Amino acid sequence: MTYTIIIDTETTGLAHEPDARPWQIAALVLDADLTQIASCVIEGCPDVMNENAQEALSFSGKTVADIQSLTPLGQSLPALVAFLHALPNSKLTAYNIPFDRVMLGRVGITTHDDQWGPCVKQLAATYNGHPTRLTEISKQFGIPHERAHDALADCITTAAVLRRLTVRG
Repeated sequence: MTYTIIIDTETTGLAHEPDARPWQIAALVLDADLTQIASCVIEGCPDVMNENAQEALSFSGKTVADIQSLTPLGQSLPALVAFLHALPNSKLTAYNIPFDRVMLGRVGITTHDDQWGPCVKQLAATYNGHPTRLTEISKQFGIPHERAHDALADCITTAAVLRRLTVRG
């Protein structure tokens, strides 16, 4: 069976900032009916701290000190890699694939184009006729999203949006 795995990263900055790294990564596995069947969340202090990290972390209510108090992210990465490799024929997706894919690469998780399915943000933009943030499209569909900028909560919301976009086709 092929599964869909939604990925989300919470980071210390933006993709154009070379020292930005993920501090939290979630993977949510969906079956063919887009029903959640498993998840994996890791978090830790990245090996590099972006100089603008506090601004980026403020979206998730975290501080640089909060992130620095975590165990190194590298210690948790093998668990996430094993989780992803346990489902080898799966298609990856994310609300914002270009961003999350860059961030995965910065911690050594490389992926190939053929591993990725459609970008949910692009599907939402097609539906709305313009680019849409996850918080906006979830509100539009009446999908609760109380913990924005928490990687697993963002994956769960992305799954709900994907279900709605798939049903509305």
